Amino acid sequence: MADPGVEANVFQIPDLVGAANKQQQQNLLRGQQRDYRSDQFLKGFKKQQGRYLPGHKSVINGLFTDLMSKKDAYKMNPSAANQRAVEQANNLYLDGAASGQFAFDEVTKQRNFVLQNPSKIAESIPEYNKRVYDLSNEQGATIESIQNLIDNPGLYTPKVGQTKKILSPSAYGTKIGQGKIGQRVLAEARAGDGTIDKEKARSIFREQYNLDYGKESNPNGYANHVLYQAGVDGTLDVQIKEDGQVMFDPSIDILGTISSDAFPRERLAGNAYNTGETTFINTLADMVRVPDPTGSNKSKISVKTPREVFISGEKWEESYRNLPEQDPDDPNSPANKRDSVPLLVVNFRTASDNINKVNAFVLDTETDDVYLQRTVGGRGKKVTEEDLVARFGRDSGGRLLATDTQREAFQKERDDKAPKKTSYELITEEEFSPLLSVLKEDDIRKIAEMLGLSYEQLRAKALEQSQRGNIDTDITEEEAIATATEVINNEEA
Repeated sequence: MADPGVEANVFQIPDLVGAANKQQQQNLLRGQQRDYRSDQFLKGFKKQQGRYLPGHKSVINGLFTDLMSKKDAYKMNPSAANQRAVEQANNLYLDGAASGQFAFDEVTKQRNFVLQNPSKIAESIPEYNKRVYDLSNEQGATIESIQNLIDNPGLYTPKVGQTKKILSPSAYGTKIGQGKIGQRVLAEARAGDGTIDKEKARSIFREQYNLDYGKESNPNGYANHVLYQAGVDGTLDVQIKEDGQVMFDPSIDILGTISSDAFPRERLAGNAYNTGETTFINTLADMVRVPDPTGSNKSKISVKTPREVFISGEKWEESYRNLPEQDPDDPNSPANKRDSVPLLVVNFRTASDNINKVNAFVLDTETDDVYLQRTVGGRGKKVTEEDLVARFGRDSGGRLLATDTQREAFQKERDDKAPKKTSYELITEEEFSPLLSVLKEDDIRKIAEMLGLSYEQLRAKALEQSQRGNIDTDITEEEAIATATEVINNEEA
């Protein structure tokens, strides 16, 4: 029996289940907080929207895949080390994506420049396109190769040429043959039996050429023809453009190259001279008509009175090819298109009598301008890229297979099939002189009379600066007539 003076012990049993539940709730809450912080941390690491060169896409995608792997590892264990790994992978990815986008933008900009300015490129455009294609589709590209492309823009930048306007040897020969030198040769032939003395013609050409392009008399002209000929035969990597300009890479010391002892200047200069001389001789006719003192030479003028012709303003603009810059008040200005253009036309007797493809002399009775009427070839429909693809196709890389030569031949094919059209060109001295060498002076005077002009006035029309598209307000018609009269007197002397 218990001692009545001693209190009994009170025993309390611990709430183990409740404690366990509380601990579980705390752990869950901490886990949720940790997941929230992880999600918030990872939320900022997203895939970037961008455009990349084909060969660079795998590099950028590889960097993003590595970032995703680091993010998964962090989700499993959001340790400080894994957090740093995510941040480092993201920085690499962002830098790579920005570099890839920059490379794409720069390469695209240069390719578009080439497409829009083919005449300014001083290298083969097909070769440039191949170079850029190979760079854009690099196999096994790395982030280092992307950076190398950015650091070296010369890899994809086209060579923009420096141009130099040069009168080619053949153009020079034509100019001399159609100008006063050629008329001198023709005048001597008319004074004899009508046969051109070609040896003497060559001697006259040689004298003039040496003045204009001789090594000693004109070093700059000499260097220009050497440069031009070097482009023609491929001695130098320069391009001869359709407008006569020579284009070359400005980074190349062209003048230094031409001046070097090893450069074949004499050979090229000789070739240039031969080209000019041949063109000059070919410009001259083999025979010229000798005036018949008995007057039996038949006039080439077809009618005794000129024809009155009215051409619509729209058709006149389409046919009028030598439109100079004019005063806005000039009726020939495009801004002041006339409804109808009144013309007086004096034709040659037959088509076989047409000289230099000239059909007639024409006077615009409103402006007093004198034109030569020609029948010229029409311009066919312009050859487009779609036309070239249809005929020549593309290669596996999408590049057009047609060359520049094939494009030109295709266009010429269309031009040859186009209908002929009538053209009116302002008369110039270069056009007028050859006519004088064939037509009788009486014919020229008759033409002038039919057009309401004197012989001297008709000559003046060819000599006026405004008739050649370079308006010179300092010259009057009286001065032009005086100049023409002086020229005529010199020819008769």
